[in-house]
Amino acid sequence: MQAHGAATATIYVSPTGNDSSPGTHAAPLRSIEHAAKAARPGTEVVFEDGTYAGSVTTDVNGTADAPISFVSAHRGGARIIGDGSQDAAWQNNGGYVDIVGFDITGSKLTAWPPISVGFLSRWSESGS
Repeated sequence: MQAHGAATATIYVSPTGNDSSPGTHAAPLRSIEHAAKAARPGTEVVFEDGTYAGSVTTDVNGTADAPISFVSAHRGGARIIGDGSQDAAWQNNGGYVDIVGFDITGSKLTAWPPISVGFLSRWSESGS
C-alpha cells in the first residue's frame, strides 16, 4: 500500500496475537494501540482478518515521503468495533497516515444503515 515506495518495516496484527510479541507474521501483535506505538515512518501495519476492539486513538506520524499505513489484509476482513465511548471507533490524530480496507463500526455517532468502510485517509500535519 505504501504510495511512496516499499515499506521500510512491516508489523503484523492478529485478533489471536499477543501485545508482548514482536509483531512478526509468525508472532503478531494483538491491538491497534501496540501496533501504532511500534510504527515509525515508512511502516506498513497489516491486520489479519478478524474483530479488533475499537474506541482507540492513535497519534503516530509518518512523513510525506514515508507515510505509515494501517492495512486490512483483505478488504473488510479486519473489523474494528468501537464500544460507543468515543465519537469514532478509531480516532487517528497522526499525520501522513493511511488507513485502508477496514470495516469500522461502533462510534457514538450513529448512521443507519450501519456503514462498512474501506477507505484511504491521509492527513498531513498541516491539515491538508
